[in-house]
This record gives sequence, C-alpha cells and structure tokens, in this order.
Amino acid sequence: MNLSAIKSHHVENWILSLKGRVSDSTINHLLRNLKVIMRFAYDQGHIHNNPALGIRQLQAKTKERGILTLDEVRLLFDPNQILYIWNNDLISYTLNLFSAATGIRKGESLGLLNKYVYKDHVEIVQAYGQITKGLKDTKTKRSRYIPIPSTVSKYMEMIKGDDPDGYFFSLHQGLVPYTSRDVTDNLYSALRKIKITENNRKDRNITFHSWRHFFNTYMRGMNIADSKVQAVTGHQTQRMIDHYTHFELSHYQEIVDAQEELFNIK
Repeated sequence: MNLSAIKSHHVENWILSLKGRVSDSTINHLLRNLKVIMRFAYDQGHIHNNPALGIRQLQAKTKERGILTLDEVRLLFDPNQILYIWNNDLISYTLNLFSAATGIRKGESLGLLNKYVYKDHVEIVQAYGQITKGLKDTKTKRSRYIPIPSTVSKYMEMIKGDDPDGYFFSLHQGLVPYTSRDVTDNLYSALRKIKITENNRKDRNITFHSWRHFFNTYMRGMNIADSKVQAVTGHQTQRMIDHYTHFELSHYQEIVDAQEELFNIK
C-alpha cells in the first residue's frame, strides 16, 4: 500500500490485528514508531494528512504479575514426571527450565542459536521477533552472558542441534524456532497437570513472563546483589557492563550456587 493511501481506519485495523498476538505494551511501542514515521512523512510533504495523529494508545494493564511457589516450580520440573507433565516434550521442558533458572525473555530464548550455547553458560546476542519472524537486537541492544546450572546444562546438551547457526529451541532441525504460541500453550498445559487450573492461573496472572519475575524474586530471597541479577536478566547498569565484558564463571558464582539450590542438585 502506498504511504499516502493509508487512512486512520487502516491503522485501527492494524492495531486490532495485533491484539492477542503481542502484548498491549508492544502494540503501543509499535504505534509510537508509526506515529514518528507518519509525522516525518507529513512534515516532508509526502502525505497531506497524518492517519496516525488521532489514534490513541491502548490502556496499559497494571495487574501485578504472579509467580509460582518454589514447591510448584520443583513439582513442575520433576525429571521423573516429564512424560506426564510435559507430554514427553523435552524441548518445552528444557526451555521453561532454562527460563526459570535465568529469567530470560521469551524472545531471547527463541532467538538463541546453537553456537551460543556452552556447557556452563550461554551468550545472548539477539532475540526472535514475533512480528518480523526473524532475529533482531535484544531489548537493551547489548549482548550478555548468562550462567546455567548443571541440571539445565544436562538437558540443553540433550536437545542441542548440529548446525551452529540453527535455532536452539526448534522442532525443525534449527531452521525455525519453537513458536511463541506453542511455548505458551505447552506451559499452561503443564501447569494444569500440577493442578493449577486455567481459572487459577488467570486469577494469579501467571504467564511465561512470570519466569522473569520468579527469577528476580528467588535471587533476591537468596540475597544476591541486584547488580548481579540485573547482569543476568539484561537490566544492565553501566558498571556491570564495564565489569563483565568477558565471561568468567567466577564472576557469577553466587548466581550459580543459587541456581543449583533452586533445583535441589547441590
């Protein structure tokens, strides 16, 4: 469609098409970018009317994100129950195990390539875009290193593909990653298997993003310094960026010890 042919109802329909596919905050972010583009086009005389001018952002949701209890997490990841709880889907099991142990963003886990997975850590270089269907910069536009505990490493070694440039969490030999919808659906299915009903999950506001909140809460409970937790989750301060330019496991030993304790494998 030519830029000058875009009308306000096209923008509104585009927003509606995104509902349910991405979060409201993501939609608002995309809308802000569109407004910048359209304002520039209008100022330069490429269009005579700005179709995004009167479009309002979606109301931000403020409901607090819920998290699982430590007992629920350990029940969910019981290695003897992978067949029942996870329908023997080792990729879904490992992806969620990895997320619980690291607080990684979903897009970053889906964008992880085999060549960035090592025995005791991973390197987060890019994320997978749900709209663009391809790799993009991380939210902070910086790469970072994340330590992984031995249990997580064991399962990641089991599913790691042969192609260094292939997607790590993939059902198609690394050609495409696991879909975001399948990740969510499989997690919710597993939660039901441990007696967390759909209504209960919604009431508690537990989603895949809850792993990020769980990780932060758990690490704070283990008295890990916020600066170190932020270095793992990607909420990096400049001091942490400067200090941890090159990965050394000893820098993160407190994190690793807490990760090991999480899964009772010390």
